[in-house]
Amino acid sequence: MTTKNKNMKIAYIGQKGYPAHSGGIERHVEFLVKWLRIYNHQVYLYCRRWYNEENGEPAEISDPGIHIIYKGSIKTKNLDTISHVFLATWHAMRQNYDVIHFQGIGPTLLAWIAHVYRFIFRKKYKIIATFHSIDRYHQKWGWFARFMLRLAERSSLCFADKTVTVSQFLHDYCLETYGRETAMIPNGVEELPNVPADLIKKEFALEKDGFIVIIGRLIPVKGHLYLLKAFKRIQDKTSKKLVIVGGSAFTDDYVNKLYEIAQDDPQIVFTGDLYGRAMEEIYSNAYFVVLPSEMEGLSFVVLEAMAHGKTVLGSDIPANLEVLLHHGMTFENKNVDDLEEKLLMLFNYPQLVEDIGRRAKDHILKNYHWRDLVKKTVDVYQMEK
Repeated sequence: MTTKNKNMKIAYIGQKGYPAHSGGIERHVEFLVKWLRIYNHQVYLYCRRWYNEENGEPAEISDPGIHIIYKGSIKTKNLDTISHVFLATWHAMRQNYDVIHFQGIGPTLLAWIAHVYRFIFRKKYKIIATFHSIDRYHQKWGWFARFMLRLAERSSLCFADKTVTVSQFLHDYCLETYGRETAMIPNGVEELPNVPADLIKKEFALEKDGFIVIIGRLIPVKGHLYLLKAFKRIQDKTSKKLVIVGGSAFTDDYVNKLYEIAQDDPQIVFTGDLYGRAMEEIYSNAYFVVLPSEMEGLSFVVLEAMAHGKTVLGSDIPANLEVLLHHGMTFENKNVDDLEEKLLMLFNYPQLVEDIGRRAKDHILKNYHWRDLVKKTVDVYQMEK
């Protein structure tokens, strides 16, 4: 296998921090790092100190092959990422890395700097970019940010030696919109054991199969409003709770709106961000998982829920259909009536929920395991420029 070839020095730019405690890109990078270390590659992670400190003091990294490099940022909605990525890129391109890998569309706006620097100073590093989602569609961004994110899409395809897309939908989008082929390597999972509801029972009074859950940042594109409206219509027909896991991402007005709709309803539980054991308990003990997003790349929530043997009810957006069409349940995107109908059906047919979840786990572990996906990633790193 190509993974047995030369051990490489690989730098990652774009993730907020390591280890991951929230965020799909952070989870993606964390898994990549784990498997790259199995093959003895050296990994250099450019992180924002505030991200790690949100979950306590920055973690001690005992693995000598994992190097955390902190660079600052201007912590505002529009400047946090770009300011950090500039400092990280300026540092990375002057090191002796084999690969500089930009994670996410926003960070690749600055890939041209690494490209030009490499040309002028005859550097040997490869530039790789991963296209996780079409970020400019997120409602939290104003017109200028959306314009810059559109430029970043072009940058990821023009200045990277290879662009990786995490779903067939994104691969097709890049081909149809920009005429560029990408390497389609989806997000992945490992087999995840189910654990009893200890912490979440004490903290939130949650019991096994006593709740459904939506997991993700509290931003409009995740579709919390559709789920809240649908659940409020039918909550008198079920004893199960709706659990909303996630925190604000510079979206306090939207978060306040969600709380207003919930109206202190004891059947609706906001947990804030959860990490580690608490998050594993949520996945393990949920009756089923709901993902009503208006736009996704390929959601880790879907993959991890399925790896836990859970049924996922998701909006019928292209990225969700790739995994849920035959191994989950879907409803018409943004259609509260259809979502209400599908919720009721799953509440009323527990055997269906169990059967779908069992088949989902078999499918996801067979087709989306990191041990296979990391080999494809290393193939991209070791390709000829």
